[in-house]
Order: sequence, then C-alpha cells, then structure tokens
Amino acid sequence: MTTTESTKDALLRVAIETINEGGELAIRLDSILAEVGVSPSSLYHHYGNLNGLIEAAHVERFQRAIFSNAIELKRRIEETESREGFVALIDSMMDMFFSSIRVISRQHRVNVLGNAFGRPALLDAVSEAQKNSLIIATEAINIAQSRGFVNEDLDVAAFIAWFDGMAWGRVLIEITPDEDLGAKWNEIAKRAVHSVLFG
Repeated sequence: MTTTESTKDALLRVAIETINEGGELAIRLDSILAEVGVSPSSLYHHYGNLNGLIEAAHVERFQRAIFSNAIELKRRIEETESREGFVALIDSMMDMFFSSIRVISRQHRVNVLGNAFGRPALLDAVSEAQKNSLIIATEAINIAQSRGFVNEDLDVAAFIAWFDGMAWGRVLIEITPDEDLGAKWNEIAKRAVHSVLFG
C-alpha cells in the first residue's frame, strides 16, 4: 500500500491484480491482507467479507474496460468537424477496439460476465455499468447524427447495443489463434459498421 492509497483502494487494487493474473480462484484472503498490510477487520469494514471484495473487484474491472471506450469515443466525436473526419475516426476507433493489444481487456470483460451469473448483486452492478456505457456511447453517436455524419434514420441506441455485442464476440475469434481469420473478421466488422452508419 502506498502512502497516498487508502486501505479500501489498496484492497481493491490487490484483488484486481490477483484476479487479472490468476482468475478468481487465485484469491487468497491471507495473501491479500499480507500484501496490503492490514487485518481481516479492515476487509470486513470496507467490503463486508471476501466475496464483497471479489465482487467489487469484478465491477471495477468491468467498468474500467467499458467506460474508457465510451468516453474516448464521445471526446473524439465532439472534436470532429466533418463527415470525412468522422468516417476516419470510426475506422481508427475500430482498429483500436479490435487490436491485439486489447485482447486481455476483452477477456477480462467476459470473465466478469461469467463470474456474475449466480451472483445477483454482481450481475446488477455489471448491468448498470453496461447500461451507463451504452448511454455515453449513444450520446456520442447522437452528436455525429445531429451533425449529419450518420444516417438520420439510424436507431443509435440499437446500433450501439449491436456494436457492443459484435465487438464482444471477437473473444471467440481470439481463443482460436488464427491471425488470418481475425483480420478477415475485422474487415467484415468494418464493412458492417460502415453500411449501418453511412448506408
């Protein structure tokens, strides 16, 4: 734990690092407490119990992955002044979303979803985070639509929901390590997005 980091944040950080490295099964209460340098009472005070800490770690992992994408999309669309610039932006964002450096991030999101089933509180928190991310991304594309960059009859919320589902599906390609197939998937995804957004 750093001098500026709270006990609550340190517990969460160590839990996230542990899950990211070895999955939920790697979580050991004694190891986390020793690394942070606190007693079990600190964990119980901040998270109720070990499961509370694990669920908080999953929610934070999920939020980090999805909010950064939506916020970056909105920021960049707000700065875009032409349809051509918007088309180029969409292509560059898709290149980023589908890049191999984002494989781990996509796997973490899927991991959180898998761990949410059978845990109603975690599933509710993940659902709320996903809903909020969809709202931000919808607002972003609405800006482009209001500027005439996107088909005016497009149901933007439905497009964002579809795009998220498609992008999440990329994990299935990534667990079958075939670079050629991945490149072809990217090309089809780009063509589909162009068709929906621009006609």
